[in-house]
Amino acid sequence: MPNILAHTHITTSVFSGREHGIVLGSTLPDFAGIHKALYGENVPIRGLSDEVDQGIDFHHTTDSFFGAQPEVPEMTGPLRFDLEDAGLEARAARASATIAADILLDVALLEFDGPRQDFSRVRDLVMTEQTEALMHQDKRFREIVTAYFAYNRPYAYQNPRTVAEIIARRLATRRDPRETVLPEQQGVLADVLSAYAERIGGLGLSATAVTIEYLNDI
Repeated sequence: MPNILAHTHITTSVFSGREHGIVLGSTLPDFAGIHKALYGENVPIRGLSDEVDQGIDFHHTTDSFFGAQPEVPEMTGPLRFDLEDAGLEARAARASATIAADILLDVALLEFDGPRQDFSRVRDLVMTEQTEALMHQDKRFREIVTAYFAYNRPYAYQNPRTVAEIIARRLATRRDPRETVLPEQQGVLADVLSAYAERIGGLGLSATAVTIEYLNDI
């Protein structure tokens, strides 16, 4: 936590968009995580360029500080327990709540011009320049990255049913069936996410603002 759009916004806010490679690098660990969830394989993302590596390091710094914010347990805890009450296994509810909190923060950020512009700049970088950082990845990883930007994926997250489908797909490869969301549970998952979207988004925005302020000072 946080997710791709939030990392793009935080990194751009700190580096003022000066270093495109750093901003792009700050998103790659999340794309690698999606690749791992979908295909069960790690993909190397380091060593592509010094700027990209700096962005990867900044991603982990961001995660560490954001994850320490008091809002984070409030973003996932109540949602997790309501998902359990709705019929999901405890492990599936916990995993779903974690992924949902990431995604719903991105939805909240889309309400503001700054994050939308940050997304557009990185999308143009990926789609029009086909940066060297992406050209050296394997085909499936490259497709994950380019599809995210080509289809303006964060905007699709505004539909709770789409978010529920994404969560179910990412958890489908888990070895423990107790960590998966059944097809018949996706509707209930979407309903609970819809009820929590505004609350989680507000908490995430607060944690994001503090994170940006801190990272600008170090």
